[in-house]
Amino acid sequence: MSNIAVVRLRDGCGLWTAVSGTGPPVVCLHGGPGLWDYLAPLAALLDDTFTVVRFDQRGCGRSTADGGPFTIEQAVEDMDEVRAAFGFGRWAVAGHSWGAELALRYAARHPGRTTAVAYIAGVGAGNGFQDAFAAEQGRRLGPHRTRLSELSAIPAGERTLAEEREWCVLQWSTDFAPVSDTTGHAMALWETRPPGAAINTTAHRNCAATVRPRISGWPPRA
Repeated sequence: MSNIAVVRLRDGCGLWTAVSGTGPPVVCLHGGPGLWDYLAPLAALLDDTFTVVRFDQRGCGRSTADGGPFTIEQAVEDMDEVRAAFGFGRWAVAGHSWGAELALRYAARHPGRTTAVAYIAGVGAGNGFQDAFAAEQGRRLGPHRTRLSELSAIPAGERTLAEEREWCVLQWSTDFAPVSDTTGHAMALWETRPPGAAINTTAHRNCAATVRPRISGWPPRA
């Protein structure tokens, strides 16, 4: 069972947080940028040994401050305010995809407050991964490539909820290959979406531009 709370930051932003378990603290950082916390299953694997903190990043999911600012510096600062709010002097940082990069940047900025880093399915520094990634994604999509292109051509904010779900599930399903039922796994990820929450495309655009200026649009990774 997780204890749910809202951590109020200095600028008034409210971050939805969930804390479970007992032991040394670790924070789990979701991907995106612009998604929401979907790492409860990871927390369940850890919270018999650790105190696990999860949160929706600024302007995402159940957290406020839709207008940002959405920068690497702000994301790192938000993390550190969460740490302080729970009274942890140091904690381990674990992130998935975009969250992996955020974990690494936090550790670089605050090495004395970081006990360990878990870097899960990040894309590394730079843009060298993109061509090979796009080619492999296309191969895994097969005949669904055309449908993904059609959905991607619809401007952000103009897709219906059904189209948004289909667009995300098509992209995410390729990340789960070659396991069986890739669509089922991608749908399970979609179902973690808080009621009424939307992907924060502004958060994605601004943070992704800071990290990898040549990326445009929404990446096919969480």
